[in-house]
Amino acid sequence: MQRTAKLFGFSLILLLAAASVAGAAESDSARYRRCLADSNANPAAALADAENWVKAGGSVPAEHCASLALVNLKRYVEAGVRLDKIAGGSAKLDASFRAALFNQAGNAWLLAGDGARAVQSFSGALALSAGDADLFADLARAQAMRRN
Repeated sequence: MQRTAKLFGFSLILLLAAASVAGAAESDSARYRRCLADSNANPAAALADAENWVKAGGSVPAEHCASLALVNLKRYVEAGVRLDKIAGGSAKLDASFRAALFNQAGNAWLLAGDGARAVQSFSGALALSAGDADLFADLARAQAMRRN
């Protein structure tokens, strides 16, 4: 679980999300913070809450929380799919937040053992944040998984 927490650092995402998710009401912001914390402490409950929130129109914060809960439940493929969808689906999000989402997706794909999809996600992140050395290192790990 500690490896997952490192790969999906909540502090970075909270900072980026607070600046990036435009139009979220204060109660949505508080719910998002609580859900992210719960996704680490009690991922099953966080996933249930996030799924209900998605159905109620929770949008990006709800989808993101559900994705991170899936990672902590070791449902990496589902998490990768959702994270890629969020990152690629909304041009309204800040580019640095989208890059972080693609990075998280890439790490989910690595945990799932799918180097090819990890390469796609990390490449998406690099397209948004070309000078990020950590992303190049992540891409190299994905390429190594593919034996490329």
